[in-house]
Amino acid sequence: SIDANLSICIMPDDSMAPSVTKNCMMLVDTSVTSAEDDKIFLFNAEDDSDQFIVRRVKVGDDIDGIYLLCDNGNRPELLQGAFGNRVIAKVIWTFSLHD
Repeated sequence: SIDANLSICIMPDDSMAPSVTKNCMMLVDTSVTSAEDDKIFLFNAEDDSDQFIVRRVKVGDDIDGIYLLCDNGNRPELLQGAFGNRVIAKVIWTFSLHD
């Protein structure tokens, strides 16, 4: 059977490289709407448009709040809630035709 909560998205940028590269296909689960530590999620963009960002989540006792991290060290960290980012889906699988 087909799960209606699964969708395929294309990674829009290099913010998560090398884990998820630009133009990589991502299978996402839209039924997951709360963040889990060290997992990758789609979040709504700051302006709440149809755009999304992809980030790794960092939570823990040693930090205040939930941080949205880029695996690419050239991008800044975001504090979830500072920009109203909400979880859209959890990335459960990625596929790229390029190394």
